[in-house]
Order: sequence, then C-alpha cells, then structure tokens
Amino acid sequence: MLATRANDKLQGTMATIQIGITELQSQSRQACLDTDQLLQVTTQGHKDATTIKILTQVATMFLPATLMAVSAMLQAMVSIYH
Repeated sequence: MLATRANDKLQGTMATIQIGITELQSQSRQACLDTDQLLQVTTQGHKDATTIKILTQVATMFLPATLMAVSAMLQAMVSIYH
C-alpha cells in the first residue's frame, strides 16, 4: 500500500515536471521569436540612422548656399521697394 502511494506521488511529480518542461520549451520558442523580431527592428533602425546621417550631410552642404541666396534675394527686394 505504501509503495502504491509512493508510486502515485512519483507519477504526479513526473507529470508536473513534464508540464513545466513543456511550458519552458514554449517560453523558449517565444523568446527566440522575440529575439528575431528585435534583430529585424535593430537592423532597420541602423539603416534608418545611416540614411539620416547622409541627409544631414547633404543638408549641411547646401544650407550655407541657401542662406546666402535668401539673403541676396531679400537685399534685392529691399533695394527695389526703397
């Protein structure tokens, strides 16, 4: 009778362990999927940062010329109306 009770407890413990293992495997798969998605977001963010750097460099090159052109245009408009 004691052996039967011990066997029943052992089977219950084994079932609980198996459920725990299954849940851990599921969580591990989900963590792997999350990691892949984060990698994709990070990669896209890096590409976007590179694009922004290029646009910043182009804007920095053209900004002084634009300011000079606007200044010259404003001076011409002031001289015309005065």
